[in-house]
Amino acid sequence: MLRQLVRLVAVVLMTAAALLAVVTAAEASITGPSVKLDRTRIQPDERVAVTIDGFRALNVTISVCGNEARRGSVDCNMFASEGLKLDTDGTSTLIGIPVAVPPVPCPCVIRVSSRLNDEIA
Repeated sequence: MLRQLVRLVAVVLMTAAALLAVVTAAEASITGPSVKLDRTRIQPDERVAVTIDGFRALNVTISVCGNEARRGSVDCNMFASEGLKLDTDGTSTLIGIPVAVPPVPCPCVIRVSSRLNDEIA
């Protein structure tokens, strides 16, 4: 009985370790475009620092969008968008942009997209 309990505990521990290794590997392999802001609450006409990383594109458009940009650029203030040439040395690109009022109500996001809209964060 004790021997079976020890085996069961060993199997459970090995399974847990294997699952942890798979989850860790999956998290480590997630790549792609990303955007980070220097804060989470912003008012119109304030400036926000935007860090852009993981884009393959050389140029992007940065827009303030309402409706969580669920419908794409139609939810964004494209007139007040900023165009940006990204750093090509493999480092993140940092820019400060003014926050414009989006054409639709919040929840609001900063949307960064490539020229062809094949990369969006």
